[in-house]
Amino acid sequence: MLFVRYEQLRKKEKSMLSELEKANAAKIAQLEESLKKKKKDDKTFSILRKTLGSFLGNASDEDFPHDE
Repeated sequence: MLFVRYEQLRKKEKSMLSELEKANAAKIAQLEESLKKKKKDDKTFSILRKTLGSFLGNASDEDFPHDE
């Protein structure tokens, strides 16, 4: 009887751990996509600043603080 209860709890714990792993993997994937988008947006903004700087003739990318 005690062994059966132990096995039930063990299976439940394994199931919970599996669900947590899946949830964490999904969250990591979501954060990686968000980071990729942010990097792409940062690059696009940098290109826009350079383009505007050359259009205005006197501004350069060095005139702006770098965001890290």
